[in-house]
Amino acid sequence: ASGEAIGSHLHFEVREGEDNYDSNRNPVLWLKPLDTQNGTDGMLAGRLEDRQGKSIHTNGINIQFFPDRNEPKAAAWQVETYAPEKHPVQEDDTLHENFSLGDLTPGDYRISLMWGGKLYERWVIVANDQLTYFVLQVQ
Repeated sequence: ASGEAIGSHLHFEVREGEDNYDSNRNPVLWLKPLDTQNGTDGMLAGRLEDRQGKSIHTNGINIQFFPDRNEPKAAAWQVETYAPEKHPVQEDDTLHENFSLGDLTPGDYRISLMWGGKLYERWVIVANDQLTYFVLQVQ
């Protein structure tokens, strides 16, 4: 009870390589998606980077789920990219992602971000029991 927890919870970490905070990975990428009434959920992982391929930190990535692209969104999240100086989560050695979400309903997702006064967006499809990975590069 020495951390910032405000109630009962399960603490789950994945450490790859050394047994220290610098070796933490996002545990979402290590968990099997939930089985639901509509099938198996999917997962989304992405990388936000600049033109030189350097990882960018922001808390302004918007992810919206659209069961039908012609209808209003059904769910939305605002995601923060990993900030190792704030949270000891490192990118996966293979994916090099800097954010992820798990247990997502399969379907169409719009990822958007305002960066430098410009709107960036990308549509991706999350599939049953699969990880969808993408890179969004900003100028």
